[in-house]
Amino acid sequence: MSILPNIWYHFFVEWGNFADFSYLCSTISAFNQYTMMRITVPEKKIQEAATQGMDTFVQCFYDAIWETIGCQLTTQNMQELHPDQVTLIAYMTLREEVMDGGFIQLIYNGYGPFIFLNPFAKAMRLWGAREMCNLIYDGRRLFEQYGEEIARPCTDEEFMARFEQYPMFDDLDDRFVEMEEEVTELVAEEGRPDAGLLPLILNSMYALDKLKKPLPLVKAAFELKLLCLAGYEPLLDACA
Repeated sequence: MSILPNIWYHFFVEWGNFADFSYLCSTISAFNQYTMMRITVPEKKIQEAATQGMDTFVQCFYDAIWETIGCQLTTQNMQELHPDQVTLIAYMTLREEVMDGGFIQLIYNGYGPFIFLNPFAKAMRLWGAREMCNLIYDGRRLFEQYGEEIARPCTDEEFMARFEQYPMFDDLDDRFVEMEEEVTELVAEEGRPDAGLLPLILNSMYALDKLKKPLPLVKAAFELKLLCLAGYEPLLDACA
């Protein structure tokens, strides 16, 4: 969903007020009209995931997105997702592939263009994962040089031989394993802790659900206040 996972995590874990939050989950589909695709996560599932740590919590949101798009990312449904949702899919895909068989397996399974030729590295940098960003850029240089050869169909024996043929990917694998825990936390946190964001989201949901305010009005107010929180407050008492 387009709402940041860390907002939900900190609400459930640090505030733990499940009852007062129930109306928020019931209206998430209405608020998610920033995208064409509606993605919902049951409140009970969020509660359970929040008690099991960041990995499980992030997986909960990833699973919801993945199931909604039919377990297949296409050009069409990618356009219907929020950029943060696509970034989450990219990271979870990379983590699963690399932790299982390294970047060579990731490339062989056809994920090279998705990871290296899209603005995934930039998204990692914006989320605060600068080392991960640098890793992806380094991987892109190797992918552009060896990707076509690695992605060619082959037998199991030929595939295993590629780990010896392309040892330059070993460093990428090791670097990711070392940073994986920290990067996963950054993906969940998205590197943007903001005490003002949670009340803004809650108030917007309350306006939609309880006060029955029109979605376009709430959306406009939300965007204006979000800009103010980001440091772009408009000057309304003077000429430009």
